[in-house]
Formats: sequence, structure tokens, C-alpha cells
Amino acid sequence: MRFFAQLINNFKCYICCNDGDIICDRCFLKLEFIYLNEQICNSKVYSLLRYNQIAAKILIMSKYPPYNFYILKFLISKLQIPKFPKNTFFCPVPLSSLKMFERGFNQAEVIAKQISKDSSSVVNLIRRKKDTQALFSLNKIFRRIELKKAFRISLYSKIIPNKQNIKIVIIDDLITTGETVTQCITVLKDEGFKDIQVLSLFRA
Repeated sequence: MRFFAQLINNFKCYICCNDGDIICDRCFLKLEFIYLNEQICNSKVYSLLRYNQIAAKILIMSKYPPYNFYILKFLISKLQIPKFPKNTFFCPVPLSSLKMFERGFNQAEVIAKQISKDSSSVVNLIRRKKDTQALFSLNKIFRRIELKKAFRISLYSKIIPNKQNIKIVIIDDLITTGETVTQCITVLKDEGFKDIQVLSLFRA
């Protein structure tokens, strides 16, 4: 698959268009590897890269037309991903129904499948029950207001037995203030899940 992607791209870097791999060495070195480990709502949160100009280009190229997933998958293949037990459920942060209709896919779900390497372990445990406005330009207080009661548990989550013994890793592409994952963690904990962690590709 990567070979054909390079043929189409004429061996040009997707970021700078100079000769090289899907992401050339020069652009790759401009990424800031942080492997940050922090706590949000008493849950461990891992972030792999600092959000910078190169990171922004990668997300834009993979989230908007023509939806180039090669660059995202290539990047993840180069990263050192924390190891999780085999029985871990990877739960992508859900999109609003409007964004899902517009894009036809969930960016966080693409990342989750690439990280887990087993699509059967990627489960949608959370749903959005209301569409929210774009959050990137909002500060922490306004994000909290906008995201209040924005999520609900999915029907699938309700039928899972022994919730307290299941490990869940919430997957998101970018964490800024942490309000989105805070709401997701809260919804899962209210349903009875105890062992919850978060993994984001980028951290602002």
C-alpha cells in the first residue's frame, strides 16, 4: 500500500513536496516528540507529539478533502506507542452527527484502528447527543459550557458485563484544553467503567 502511495506521489514528501518519503526526514525532524504522561480526571493521558505547524498540516491533509490517510498511517507507524493489554478496548472520541455526515468517517477511529492493529478492539462506547460548534478557537471555560452534556453512553456499553474489569483507552487526534476527554471519561465512569486511559496523537 505504501509503495503504491509513493508511486502516486512520485516519491515526494506530502508536507514540503521535496524528494523523500511520505514524510521526508527534514519534515519528520520538525515534529516535536513529547510522549507526555499527565492526569485528567484521575486517568492517565498519553500524548505523543506536540501540536505544531507540521502536525497541523498532517491533520488538515487527513481530515479534509482529499482525505489522505497515508500520511497519518505513516506517521503512526513511526511512533513508539504505549503497550496495552490484549483485552483493551480502544474508544474513539465521537464526532458530531453533522461532521460525520460531512466527512463520512471519524478521524479518531482511523487513528484507533491504526494504533490497535485490531479493528475488533475498536469500539464506540460513547455517542454525541448534540452537535457542538468548532472548539479550537474557544478557551477552557467556553469549551466546558459547549461540551456540557454533549456525550452519552452508547447502547453497546450498557450490555458489557464486568465493566470495572475492562481497560478502556480513549483515542483522540488532538488534546488542547482537555475538556473533550474530560467529558468522555466522566460519561464512562458514570456508567461503571473504572480503568480508563487516554491516548492522543497531538497535544497543544
